[in-house]
Amino acid sequence: MRSRARGLRLATEDLTTRLGRTPTPDEVARELDLDPDTVHKLVGDVHRATVLNYESLVLEGGAESFMAHEGEGPEEAILARERRAYLTDAVACLPERLQRVVVGYFFEERSMQELADELGVSESRVSQLRAEALELLRDGITSQLDPEELVPEPRPNGRVARRKAAYYASIAACSEHRARVAADAPSVHDKIAAGASGGAANARP
Repeated sequence: MRSRARGLRLATEDLTTRLGRTPTPDEVARELDLDPDTVHKLVGDVHRATVLNYESLVLEGGAESFMAHEGEGPEEAILARERRAYLTDAVACLPERLQRVVVGYFFEERSMQELADELGVSESRVSQLRAEALELLRDGITSQLDPEELVPEPRPNGRVARRKAAYYASIAACSEHRARVAADAPSVHDKIAAGASGGAANARP
């Protein structure tokens, strides 16, 4: 899956550069010399694998609650969209270095060593950044969905507490409710490209 996902991503990025827009699955199929149905299925498989892998890590085994299931009613489907949108917003609002690690590792399937080389740090430091990012993402999502579950900061007026509060506020302001429950919600890359991270991306909680 990783090699197929990488090939799909590279072909999509190349076409995006040449066309000046996001290519359709049929255009990607022609680029890869594959049957369109095969590419449509691959796009779906890659998306599901990425979401499940990423969310299961963020939520420590609770990814099922973020996924829509067959037979769900309209209310459950809307709630699933909203949860996924909050997760996307939380990634887009991460401090820049943490964001680069999360996006690179989970969404672009890059290796820890590759990210370490790009950031000019050791592989163990990238692992620390990933753990820090996942903890911040969990708290960020909890702040929107179950704020009463947040663990109180030992120093409510301290620097860490203030930065976390700013991060939570940036997630809340990142999308309107209508956008969060839309079926065609933007991807993490789209959010970042649109500057959704704002000032929070430059602050380190």
